[in-house]
Amino acid sequence: MLIEALLGPRRSTFAAPARWLVDWIAGDTTLSGQRVTMRGSLAATPLWRGVSLIAGDVGKVPLHLYRREGQGKLRAVEHPVYPLVRRRPNPLMSAMEFRRTLTLHALLKGNGYAWIERDRAGRPVRLLPLWPSDTRPQFDDANQLYYETIIDSRRFVLAPEDVLHIRGLSTDGVEGIGICDIGREAIGLSLAAEKYGAAFFANGARPSTVIETPVKLTDDKIARLREAWERAYRGVDNAHRVAVLDGGLSIKTFGLSNEDAQFLETRQFQIREISNLVGVPPHKLGDTSRTAYASLEQENQSYLQDSLDLWLTIWEEECHRKLLSPEERDSDQFVFEFLRAKLVSMSARDETEILVMEVNNGLRSLNEARAIKNLPALPPEQGDT
Repeated sequence: MLIEALLGPRRSTFAAPARWLVDWIAGDTTLSGQRVTMRGSLAATPLWRGVSLIAGDVGKVPLHLYRREGQGKLRAVEHPVYPLVRRRPNPLMSAMEFRRTLTLHALLKGNGYAWIERDRAGRPVRLLPLWPSDTRPQFDDANQLYYETIIDSRRFVLAPEDVLHIRGLSTDGVEGIGICDIGREAIGLSLAAEKYGAAFFANGARPSTVIETPVKLTDDKIARLREAWERAYRGVDNAHRVAVLDGGLSIKTFGLSNEDAQFLETRQFQIREISNLVGVPPHKLGDTSRTAYASLEQENQSYLQDSLDLWLTIWEEECHRKLLSPEERDSDQFVFEFLRAKLVSMSARDETEILVMEVNNGLRSLNEARAIKNLPALPPEQGDT
């Protein structure tokens, strides 16, 4: 019944309104007068960039299930969970889209949920996202945790082991806190600045140059004077030509007023505020005025270590808790792990030098190095030694 509700068509009625409508009605109004909802908050361009960056990076890095073999690990491609986390968790989504969606939910609302459909043997066969606004962890009279979700006005109760829960920062370890909750006012201010800027350019435009004359001109003379001025001085090629005026004409130019400059400072400040909320360096959101490190390379490394790696670890541990059987967890034979090396970009020369060093020091076989470079394998006596 739950699978039909999740994959079936969604209706928007008074009894079961569409999610966007519920999200809009339920959104809280901030002191800036802006309503902050899960969808509406993404209109703040720095927030859109920040959450799409983290969610996209979590989605694009391959997640593998490994089996421990001696001191090393091999990909457990024969395990029933492997294709779910590596390729296709459900009929509607790829693994990349699935991880990106749940990470976005966890960033904005604090919680990303997915129902784990199992076969009769208890093995996972599908992972289906649940809408975070309609899903909540609850406790029964015996203080046992369960999850409640609402789909098309129907209530479903799920066991905790059947819900993949990607949780943000939490005060109780059960339910995460989202950016839309803790950063509501900062997001509202950013939205207000967006609207103010749009209204300013729509209704508050003013000329940058004014030509003054001591005599009154007819409409025809004004039009001819404006046309002659623009023909002589408009455009990049004419930007530094010397203007010669006669007949008592004079010009005045206008720069940014104090109010306009303060507005631009507010816009830049909001980028840094959103940067603090999301945990992404400001230069990745469009503010290159300052960096905390000596180079952008160090800034990027800080982003990988201090922000992105946290979400990768959350995914790895939750998959270990929910997608493996109790026996597999207790034996510590299997481990979920992202290929973090995919996040570190390097030149072809640097990559080749590292592979040569690893082959020469016995860390990789020659065929393993050739596989990374998408080259055909050599005979085993040459390439697998």
